[in-house]
Amino acid sequence: DEKKLPKMNRSFFALWCVMMFGMIFSKNERLWPVLFFFCFGCFYLTDFNKEERSALFRGGLNGIIVGFIIVQGIATFYRAYDELRYVGMYCNSNMNALFYLMTHTAILCKWYQMQKEGKAIGWRCFAAVGSAILICYGMLTIGRTAILCMVFDEILFLCINQYTKQSRRFAILNIVLRLAAVGLTCAILLPVVFSVCRYVPAHFYTPLTMPTEQELGYKIHESTEIDDPRYMTWERFIELFFGRLGELKDSVEKQA
Repeated sequence: DEKKLPKMNRSFFALWCVMMFGMIFSKNERLWPVLFFFCFGCFYLTDFNKEERSALFRGGLNGIIVGFIIVQGIATFYRAYDELRYVGMYCNSNMNALFYLMTHTAILCKWYQMQKEGKAIGWRCFAAVGSAILICYGMLTIGRTAILCMVFDEILFLCINQYTKQSRRFAILNIVLRLAAVGLTCAILLPVVFSVCRYVPAHFYTPLTMPTEQELGYKIHESTEIDDPRYMTWERFIELFFGRLGELKDSVEKQA
């Protein structure tokens, strides 16, 4: 076959360059953005037809979701919930919140694919519940930016999903009802998600700690009583969660 220059989406390539150069020349002084620049830049030098691009996108979504199941599964069994903001398998709650946000976005994309392909309503409901579960995990991190992004993504997805349908009758009502259903699911599942993260590692397994956490006195390094005061409590979580939201509200009001 005759060799030819690969085609690329110039608009997305330009946007990607701006984002990557911003990471490279930011104040973090790390080298990994340079590696990402070359690694992911290769995708823009590869020709994909419509079927290959769809398969790549679908495989990426599946990989993110399966990765979440594995990583969060390990955290559920071996990482004690002994910090005010849940860190999961990470050492930082903000990184954990970003992980949940990425997975939440992947689930919304899968939900959209199911809707577009006319999958059974059971699968679509399963995706909807999955998105609510990820919001619950995000709430445990008390990461305000991540939570707001999840809520925004959920609303944006429901709007796009509704307005791409052939029939747009009662569109606003359908969006509100579906958003309310997701919100109600979050309210029901939040205590369940909290209890799983709090009690499973405390009841069954010796906690797993990172090397950087070994010297932290407030971390639980060994099997201990399930009611050890170092574990997070539901009352403390609720107080901290609404306290953080209150700080965000006060900040917005001051700027206004």
